[in-house]
Amino acid sequence: FDCDRDQLYSIAQCLFGWDWAPHTVPIGIWRPVRLRSTGMVRIANPVVRSTILNQGLAELDISCELVNLSNSAQKIQLDSIIRGKNFKKEDIYFQRVVSLAAGETKKVRWQQKISQPELWWPNAMGEQHLYELQLEAKVGQSASDRLSSSFGIREIKLVENENSRRFIESMKAQTGSVYHLGKAIGAYPWTFQVNGQKMFAKGANWIPADHLLRLTPQRYRRLLQLAKDANFNLLRIWGGGLYETDDFYQLCDELGILTWQEFLSNKNFSKINRVNFLEGVRATILRIRNHPSLSLYCGGNEFDPDDHGSKQIIDELEKMIRELDPDKEFHRASPYMGDDHYWGVWHGKEPYTRYRIVRPFRSEAGVNTFPVIENYRKFTPAEKLWPPDEVFIEYHGENRGKYVHLDKLNRYADEFGDSASIEEFIRKSQLYQALANAFNMEFCRAHKFENSGLLFWQYNDSWPCISWSIVDWYGTPKPAYYWIKRACQGLHLCFDFEKYLWQVGEQFRALLWLLNDNLSPARDLHYKSLLLDINGNIIISRSGDCRIEANFSEIIDELNWRIAEEMSGRTFFIATRLKNVHGDDLSGTIYPIAVTKSPVDPDDHNSYHAIFSELNRMAQASVDAVVCSDQIQLTAEGVASAIVRLFNNSAQLAFFIRLRFEQEFDVFFADYSDNYFSLLPGEMREIEITLRQRHSLPSKAPLTLIIDGWNCAPQRLALEIR
Repeated sequence: FDCDRDQLYSIAQCLFGWDWAPHTVPIGIWRPVRLRSTGMVRIANPVVRSTILNQGLAELDISCELVNLSNSAQKIQLDSIIRGKNFKKEDIYFQRVVSLAAGETKKVRWQQKISQPELWWPNAMGEQHLYELQLEAKVGQSASDRLSSSFGIREIKLVENENSRRFIESMKAQTGSVYHLGKAIGAYPWTFQVNGQKMFAKGANWIPADHLLRLTPQRYRRLLQLAKDANFNLLRIWGGGLYETDDFYQLCDELGILTWQEFLSNKNFSKINRVNFLEGVRATILRIRNHPSLSLYCGGNEFDPDDHGSKQIIDELEKMIRELDPDKEFHRASPYMGDDHYWGVWHGKEPYTRYRIVRPFRSEAGVNTFPVIENYRKFTPAEKLWPPDEVFIEYHGENRGKYVHLDKLNRYADEFGDSASIEEFIRKSQLYQALANAFNMEFCRAHKFENSGLLFWQYNDSWPCISWSIVDWYGTPKPAYYWIKRACQGLHLCFDFEKYLWQVGEQFRALLWLLNDNLSPARDLHYKSLLLDINGNIIISRSGDCRIEANFSEIIDELNWRIAEEMSGRTFFIATRLKNVHGDDLSGTIYPIAVTKSPVDPDDHNSYHAIFSELNRMAQASVDAVVCSDQIQLTAEGVASAIVRLFNNSAQLAFFIRLRFEQEFDVFFADYSDNYFSLLPGEMREIEITLRQRHSLPSKAPLTLIIDGWNCAPQRLALEIR
């Protein structure tokens, strides 16, 4: 190309290289090409807008265009049917006669009441009921054209955050960067309200799922099902990526994952081909606007939408959205007017407790790490594994030649002491990402709806690499995925603490928060909060009964402890457990806390070196593992399941336990109900495992389940697929 990426706004900007992707620009047709054969009259651009009038009644505002392709006037009979797509409901019929002049395009619009509508809800808030609108245009007795479009009946609004005025006052000292809060003083409404219910947004930033645009339905389903299973309800379709495919949006509709759609923009708009850009915008809006998962449009990523080079085109973009899809919210940029991209943690090398800043919405934040070691070996030459090769790391991480990527990986992994192997280095790096992301989500949820959402950077990868993702290019979750999954549970018990490096003699304090994102109250709960030494011996234990209202967060207790002199240079843990009236485990967290003897400067990154080194000297824990059946039945769809029961029969804490199949990284995907968890002494956990084959498996294929942990020796269990 004789141009740069700023001029090609129909192409994903990240294909020209990003700090997690190479400069590799695919050329050619990459989406399906369709030929439609019609008669003299064609149906185009159907749209369905829904309004919920009351609990038992909704109204649809439906329109489409009829295009007369002939040189003579035509009289058309337009028939429509509304029916349930994934549920049964009585069909609703509509018919109208329309006259068209030669070559005329006419918009036809009508309203339709729906009694007892089946609503579409985001993940964990309700079912994802989908309707289908079927249209037929007849000329005489013959069908000239047929077209269908699926839709959902739901109302999505963004309403004002609590205490937003206090945030606006605080902005005056913190604006100025398009990479943090943006430059404008003010705040959009950032609280999602769906069908009259407020929703805390839990999710991540979505980038193209493959750098060479091999975007198969199977790849999409794998990634989006994992997002649903992680309790996510929103994905930001990042502006440096793609206008996603129909497969992507249809799966989001099916799985209840809302989408925040950005336009293909980054930096300044002064160089772009405006006609090309706006044509792409129009085509995209017309294609995706009926999807119930589509919730918000945004001008793009990390630029000033009000500067000289951008304002005019962003104004035109907003005008076009008001014309084509007026029910959707439009935000001019991100970050802008209340959402922040917080990069003090990672780029600024700050500790993860610096996330303790309340913003109306946090739309980017994350920590970078490796994929699982089995996948890292697939794209890393053996001679570059250990010690890590700086050049190799750079170009599978930040490809801009700054040579800071390995430095930042070291900064955070080194909190757990020096590493002697690539396996140890990756484990420590992954643990920090897990701790940081979980803490960030828990803090934001604790302050709902002052803060109304958190989207991690980033969810997925476009190629095999080292990145901020929580699911790698191969479709394998990193440890952070499971920690985030726990932090996103509808009902969750967690801590908020000021810092994780304390000094001898200080009064350690951690607030115990009970979080409920469910739309029903929770009663008859029992909580326990623990402060443990490095081996899991209880120093402080507090417990009690609790309850919480629907869609609410509150402090229910706190831990306080004067740190003793003998704790200097040591580590302790804080942990929570939440059970229901039947004694079932509902939620749990664990965090290591470090102690130093001398005062530390929290802004001095060197103060954090090896603060958790005592974790490397944890006594070995003994975990009994039993598979409930040593034979697994494979269904016709290539799916099998198993249950593994683990029991910590030792007096030691079993930390950061991992389950994996030896064969899963080549033969099948393995999904675990939980992973990378910890067991207190005497604690038991059942893990459900689902296997989904990538390639055909022979009958009676032997499988090996490996279970190990931070301080747990590996054990191997033999299974067989029938």
